[in-house]
Amino acid sequence: MPTSEVSRFSHDFHVNKVGFGCVDCHNSLFQQAGSSANAADDFAMSAFEQDKYCGVCHDGSTAFAATDQGSCARCHGSGVTLPKTVVFEQPVKAVVFDHSKHAEELRLPCSSCHDKLFKMKQGESEKQPDFTMEAMLHGKHCGACHDGVSAFSLKTRCAFCHIGKQGYNRLLGKEQIGH
Repeated sequence: MPTSEVSRFSHDFHVNKVGFGCVDCHNSLFQQAGSSANAADDFAMSAFEQDKYCGVCHDGSTAFAATDQGSCARCHGSGVTLPKTVVFEQPVKAVVFDHSKHAEELRLPCSSCHDKLFKMKQGESEKQPDFTMEAMLHGKHCGACHDGVSAFSLKTRCAFCHIGKQGYNRLLGKEQIGH
């Protein structure tokens, strides 16, 4: 969800309406350098759940909980666009994830997977050393649900996600004719 990384944080609201001073957040929660929070490796919803960054106040008591499903648009706006299909190229090429099936058809809240199983940034999962079938078979990433109980098992329906070279080329519009 690349566009979900965009935040609509309002200094005006927090300073003029709530009455915070600069030192209420800077430098204890956030550095004063622009975009320093976004550059931090742990600036994610999972950090908010651990009372870091925005989660210090946005805990559901002091202010609305940043991690509540219904609160997404309050920070990210209503224009968050979901990728329909995510195509993984690591550790093997041509593995697809139907984002719309999970988010729209099954109506799973974003928090079902983000940030517990997957970071809210496309391509981050592929960088994780444990983003492997072995780890998934032990309940990590996709395997947290695709265990044969909550959803079909990773041990079945391999071609449902692994579309192969021809499927990959077809998906990208590179279909070869007459090979």
